Amino acid sequence: SDYVGPYPPPGESHIYEIYVIAVKNPVESMKGAVNGQCLKFPEFVQALDTDVDGNTGNIVGAAHIIGSYKE
Repeated sequence: SDYVGPYPPPGESHIYEIYVIAVKNPVESMKGAVNGQCLKFPEFVQALDTDVDGNTGNIVGAAHIIGSYKE
């Protein structure tokens, strides 16, 4: 119910990148938001790869898609 979807500026084409990352185990609460430009994305992914017990290798799969949208 919280998903908003793409909302490009009127009259302009805008590029969106969407990542889906599957993890084996829960992670500690994530700091920061990814609803917008995420300048620390590598750190975000590294945090996802570490489970709540501090074990690495938590990411089991990932997908990435890029789309261009225009209103």
